[in-house]
Amino acid sequence: MFVVVARRDGTVTAFEDDSLESRWTTATSGRIHELAVCGDVAVVATGCEGTATVAAYALEDGRRRWQYDVSPPDGDDVGASRVVALEDGATDRLYAAVRRVGDGRRSGTVLAFDRDGRVRWRYGTDASPVALAATERGDRLAVGYDRCPGAHDNGLVVLETDAGELAWTWDPGTAGDRRVSDVAFDGDTVAVASCGDGCGYLLTDGGAERWRVPFGTEDGARAPTHAYAHDGRAVFAVEPIEHRDTDHRIVAVDGDGGALWTASGRGRIDGFATNGDVLVPRPVGADVDTHAVRRFVLETGSAEDVRLDGTVTAATVGEGTIAVIERRRSFSDGETTRAEDTLLVGAVMQQD
Repeated sequence: MFVVVARRDGTVTAFEDDSLESRWTTATSGRIHELAVCGDVAVVATGCEGTATVAAYALEDGRRRWQYDVSPPDGDDVGASRVVALEDGATDRLYAAVRRVGDGRRSGTVLAFDRDGRVRWRYGTDASPVALAATERGDRLAVGYDRCPGAHDNGLVVLETDAGELAWTWDPGTAGDRRVSDVAFDGDTVAVASCGDGCGYLLTDGGAERWRVPFGTEDGARAPTHAYAHDGRAVFAVEPIEHRDTDHRIVAVDGDGGALWTASGRGRIDGFATNGDVLVPRPVGADVDTHAVRRFVLETGSAEDVRLDGTVTAATVGEGTIAVIERRRSFSDGETTRAEDTLLVGAVMQQD
């Protein structure tokens, strides 16, 4: 098995998971926005200065199998927001969401790719897609839009994956253009983090609300930024509206919308690495309390820390293995800051 790492310089490297020996390194076409592994390929979404691509590289040797240019013809700024990889043998497809901003306008396109790089369908709007999630069966794709300033006024769209046809839509119904920051499937239900009204939702198939949880507290308004759902439970990363870089919280909710547990994010959280009931927050920041890999059990909220000398800048969990990037900073003359990144790989801690 390989651990695949995307670097700031636009290169991708695959390492052997047992020895951390470098297997190959290849250059991509720009700044990497997202990296996903699907079967025997690593899929990379890049975007920089009006250009954006989605490309697949063979895990075995790093050779590029295909690349698709999703750049707009008018040269608008482009951000490839997310790639979702499906490993289900019945569909075996890849999905990419590309958002564009230029001249005060926003637009976005969701593309479905076959494994050979052929575009199967497109779904375009005048809104910004920021989140994708697929059912385990691979028959539905949920798309979350954080900004809807134009004609498209639904924060959540669920598509049939066979041809990209619209299945159903939902919206928090808030004023302004802010809507949804993240989505996650659990069976046929969808957990939604709404940046529009600062609430977390669980929706049934078709868009009916099973529950709604507001995240405002006595110390101020908060809004969810990330969501994960598994086995009838949902968890959200929640940030303060006025101080978005600090004091994130992790809030877990049961199947009826009741509180399960709450934990400090120990700084800002940039998403979750997950594997079933195991949840590993991806922190951002240099606070001393973030110098650890934190693992939660979703059902109970019990947590375990593995202390590090540096800060965790990236984390992923899969097939019983956890991989993190540890960043250590040093000062050469009291002014110049140097950073060194290290890849750490180990077994996922046993669940309680």
